[in-house]
Parts: sequence; C-alpha cells; structure tokens
Amino acid sequence: MAELIRLGGDVARYIAAFGHPETHAESASLLASLPGPVRRERASGLARTYLEYREAGVTVIVERAKLDAAIVTLVGGEGFEPYARPAQFIEGIDFATAYKDEVRSVLGEPVRADEYQDNFDVAGAHVVVGYDIDDVWDVQVLARSPLRS
Repeated sequence: MAELIRLGGDVARYIAAFGHPETHAESASLLASLPGPVRRERASGLARTYLEYREAGVTVIVERAKLDAAIVTLVGGEGFEPYARPAQFIEGIDFATAYKDEVRSVLGEPVRADEYQDNFDVAGAHVVVGYDIDDVWDVQVLARSPLRS
C-alpha cells in the first residue's frame, strides 16, 4: 500500500479538529477563525448539524457532537461566498485556477473518480474534489472515507 500524502495548508486545521467537540481547543480555534455569523442547521432525524459560514464559503459538519467534515465552496452561490484563500487551502494547489490534472498531480491517483468528482484518501482524512467540467467547484474533507465500511 502506498504511503498516504500529508496535507499542508488551511486544510490541516480542519483535519486536526476532526473527531473533537466544538469546544475542544483545535475545533474552537478553527471555528472562531471563520468570518461571518454561523447558521446552524440540524439534520432531521440524524445526530448531525451543519454549521454554515456563508461569508467564509465553508460548511462544517458536526456528527454525534464532534467535527466530522467540511465543505469548502470555491465558486460561491446559493448564499455562499467563495472561499477567500483558494491558494492556501491545500498546499500546492491554487483552487482559483486549478484543473483536474493539477489536483491529481498533488493529491495522486484518486481511489474513485468520475466525471464530477475525484476521491482521495490522504493521511488523516478523505478528500473529495468536485468539478464542473475540469474546473474545481468545491472541496469536501471528511474524517473518514465514505468508500470504506
């Protein structure tokens, strides 16, 4: 098995906060750094809450009272501004200008890919990069791979 890539950049703060409650030092610091008011949306019938930081272009997902995933919007829309630091989110990728081939050159071969997204297993997380044709649309970072049971 190939050694998993360690991610640098803003994403490292999200990965460090995963698995911790909102009040944990790593989580609290991350959430406090996101601009704008937070909109809390509890998923009906699930132990999941979405923390929407629309001005930041970020949604943090809290599952069973612990940070579990983040969605970073790079294009904006549906009330979300685009993420303000696209060149700093994952070290080596400027998401403001990156294409699918550039993402793969940094993150490696996806564990699953289709026309709309690439799934990557990296050290400490699972990354899903969404595309609109070849342009990057959004990046999801999850504490664990949805592809594995």
